[in-house]
Amino acid sequence: ARVSQAVAALEAVSTERFAETVRNMGVAALERVAQLYLESRGYSNIRWVKRAGKSGYGTAEGPNGSVLIGARVGPEAVDRRGIGELRVGVEAKGTTSGLLLAPTELSEEASEEWTRGGSPVAIECGASFIDSLMQAGIGVRWRMAPVPLLDDEFFEAIQQG
Repeated sequence: ARVSQAVAALEAVSTERFAETVRNMGVAALERVAQLYLESRGYSNIRWVKRAGKSGYGTAEGPNGSVLIGARVGPEAVDRRGIGELRVGVEAKGTTSGLLLAPTELSEEASEEWTRGGSPVAIECGASFIDSLMQAGIGVRWRMAPVPLLDDEFFEAIQQG
Protein backbone atom coordinates (compact mmCIF):
# COMPACT_ATOMS: atom_id res chain seq x y z
CA ALA A 1 0.00 0.00 0.00
CA ARG A 2 2.82 2.41 0.84
CA VAL A 3 4.53 1.71 -2.49
CA SER A 4 1.30 2.44 -4.36
CA GLN A 5 0.86 5.67 -2.42
CA ALA A 6 4.45 6.71 -3.15
CA VAL A 7 4.01 6.00 -6.86
CA ALA A 8 0.74 7.97 -6.92
CA ALA A 9 2.43 10.89 -5.13
CA LEU A 10 5.34 10.86 -7.61
CA GLU A 11 2.89 10.83 -10.53
CA ALA A 12 0.96 13.78 -9.05
CA VAL A 13 4.14 15.83 -8.56
CA SER A 14 5.39 15.00 -12.07
CA THR A 15 2.04 15.90 -13.62
CA GLU A 16 1.87 19.22 -11.78
CA ARG A 17 5.44 20.14 -12.80
CA PHE A 18 4.62 19.21 -16.40
CA ALA A 19 1.43 21.33 -16.34
CA GLU A 20 3.30 24.28 -14.82
CA THR A 21 6.00 24.05 -17.50
CA VAL A 22 3.43 24.02 -20.32
CA ARG A 23 1.41 26.87 -18.78
CA ASN A 24 4.54 29.06 -18.58
CA MET A 25 5.97 28.50 -22.06
CA GLY A 26 5.77 31.08 -24.82
CA VAL A 27 3.34 30.95 -27.70
CA ALA A 28 5.96 29.73 -30.21
CA ALA A 29 6.97 26.87 -27.91
CA LEU A 30 3.33 25.86 -27.33
CA GLU A 31 2.80 25.85 -31.10
CA ARG A 32 5.66 23.36 -31.46
CA VAL A 33 4.26 21.17 -28.67
CA ALA A 34 0.78 21.39 -30.19
CA GLN A 35 2.16 20.46 -33.61
CA LEU A 36 3.76 17.29 -32.23
CA TYR A 37 0.56 16.42 -30.40
CA LEU A 38 -1.66 17.03 -33.43
CA GLU A 39 0.63 14.97 -35.67
CA SER A 40 0.42 12.12 -33.13
CA ARG A 41 -3.39 12.33 -33.46
CA GLY A 42 -3.33 12.10 -37.26
CA TYR A 43 -3.61 15.77 -38.20
CA SER A 44 -1.65 16.85 -41.28
CA ASN A 45 -0.69 19.97 -43.22
CA ILE A 46 -0.38 21.94 -39.98
CA ARG A 47 0.56 25.57 -40.60
CA TRP A 48 0.78 28.24 -37.94
CA VAL A 49 -0.55 31.43 -39.48
CA LYS A 50 -0.97 34.07 -36.76
CA ARG A 51 -0.01 35.03 -33.22
CA ALA A 52 -2.09 37.40 -31.14
CA GLY A 53 -1.23 38.00 -27.51
CA LYS A 54 -1.29 34.67 -25.68
CA SER A 55 -2.62 32.72 -28.65
CA GLY A 56 -1.24 31.08 -31.75
CA TYR A 57 -3.53 30.12 -34.60
CA GLY A 58 -2.96 27.53 -37.26
CA THR A 59 -4.80 25.45 -39.81
CA ALA A 60 -4.69 21.70 -40.28
CA GLU A 61 -6.42 18.82 -41.94
CA GLY A 62 -8.08 16.74 -39.25
CA PRO A 63 -10.06 13.52 -39.22
CA ASN A 64 -13.27 15.42 -40.11
CA GLY A 65 -11.99 18.11 -42.45
CA SER A 66 -10.19 21.42 -42.16
CA VAL A 67 -9.61 22.76 -38.66
CA LEU A 68 -8.59 26.12 -37.24
CA ILE A 69 -6.34 25.45 -34.25
CA GLY A 70 -6.05 27.85 -31.35
CA ALA A 71 -3.18 27.25 -28.90
CA ARG A 72 -3.39 29.44 -25.81
CA VAL A 73 -0.72 29.89 -23.12
CA GLY A 74 -0.64 31.38 -19.66
CA PRO A 75 -1.48 30.39 -16.11
CA GLU A 76 -4.93 32.03 -16.16
CA ALA A 77 -8.13 30.24 -17.15
CA VAL A 78 -9.09 30.68 -20.81
CA ASP A 79 -11.37 33.69 -21.07
CA ARG A 80 -14.48 34.15 -23.22
CA ARG A 81 -12.40 35.71 -26.02
CA GLY A 82 -10.42 32.47 -26.32
CA ILE A 83 -13.56 30.73 -27.58
CA GLY A 84 -15.13 33.72 -29.35
CA GLU A 85 -12.06 34.61 -31.42
CA LEU A 86 -11.58 31.01 -32.48
CA ARG A 87 -15.21 30.74 -33.52
CA VAL A 88 -14.96 33.97 -35.56
CA GLY A 89 -11.77 32.61 -37.14
CA VAL A 90 -13.50 29.37 -38.15
CA GLU A 91 -16.07 31.39 -40.08
CA ALA A 92 -13.50 33.78 -41.57
CA LYS A 93 -11.14 30.99 -42.71
CA GLY A 94 -13.98 28.75 -43.90
CA THR A 95 -12.75 25.73 -41.95
CA THR A 96 -15.04 22.90 -40.92
CA SER A 97 -14.39 23.41 -37.19
CA GLY A 98 -12.09 24.80 -34.55
CA LEU A 99 -9.96 23.18 -31.87
CA LEU A 100 -8.76 25.02 -28.79
CA LEU A 101 -5.70 23.62 -27.00
CA ALA A 102 -4.73 25.15 -23.65
CA PRO A 103 -2.97 23.97 -20.50
CA THR A 104 -5.56 25.73 -18.31
CA GLU A 105 -9.28 25.20 -17.88
CA LEU A 106 -12.00 27.39 -19.38
CA SER A 107 -13.29 30.24 -17.24
CA GLU A 108 -17.00 30.25 -16.44
CA GLU A 109 -17.57 32.89 -19.14
CA ALA A 110 -15.63 30.85 -21.69
CA SER A 111 -17.68 27.75 -20.83
CA GLU A 112 -20.87 29.75 -21.42
CA GLU A 113 -19.51 31.04 -24.74
CA TRP A 114 -18.56 27.51 -25.76
CA THR A 115 -22.09 26.17 -25.15
CA ARG A 116 -23.64 28.99 -27.21
CA GLY A 117 -24.50 28.28 -30.80
CA GLY A 118 -22.12 28.99 -33.62
CA SER A 119 -19.30 27.33 -35.48
CA PRO A 120 -18.31 23.99 -33.95
CA VAL A 121 -15.31 24.32 -31.64
CA ALA A 122 -13.81 21.37 -29.76
CA ILE A 123 -11.78 22.03 -26.66
CA GLU A 124 -8.93 20.20 -25.07
CA CYS A 125 -8.06 22.35 -22.10
CA GLY A 126 -6.63 22.02 -18.63
CA ALA A 127 -6.10 18.56 -17.19
CA SER A 128 -7.39 16.78 -20.31
CA PHE A 129 -4.82 18.55 -22.53
CA ILE A 130 -2.02 17.90 -20.05
CA ASP A 131 -2.98 14.21 -19.75
CA SER A 132 -3.21 13.88 -23.53
CA LEU A 133 0.24 15.38 -24.03
CA MET A 134 1.72 13.06 -21.42
CA GLN A 135 -0.01 9.98 -22.85
CA ALA A 136 1.31 10.90 -26.29
CA GLY A 137 4.81 10.97 -24.78
CA ILE A 138 5.37 14.63 -25.58
CA GLY A 139 7.71 16.26 -23.08
CA VAL A 140 7.86 13.28 -20.74
CA ARG A 141 10.00 10.23 -20.29
CA TRP A 142 8.52 7.05 -18.95
CA ARG A 143 10.79 5.11 -16.63
CA MET A 144 10.46 1.67 -15.19
CA ALA A 145 11.95 1.31 -11.74
CA PRO A 146 12.79 -2.14 -10.40
CA VAL A 147 10.98 -2.33 -7.08
CA PRO A 148 10.82 -5.58 -5.11
CA LEU A 149 7.26 -6.15 -3.96
CA LEU A 150 6.10 -8.72 -1.47
CA ASP A 151 4.41 -11.64 -3.24
CA ASP A 152 1.62 -12.49 -0.79
CA GLU A 153 0.30 -15.28 -3.04
CA PHE A 154 3.69 -16.99 -3.04
CA PHE A 155 3.90 -17.02 0.75
CA GLU A 156 0.29 -18.17 1.06
CA ALA A 157 0.99 -21.09 -1.25
CA ILE A 158 4.20 -21.99 0.65
CA GLN A 159 2.38 -22.00 3.98
CA GLN A 160 -0.47 -24.12 2.66
CA GLY A 161 1.76 -26.84 1.58
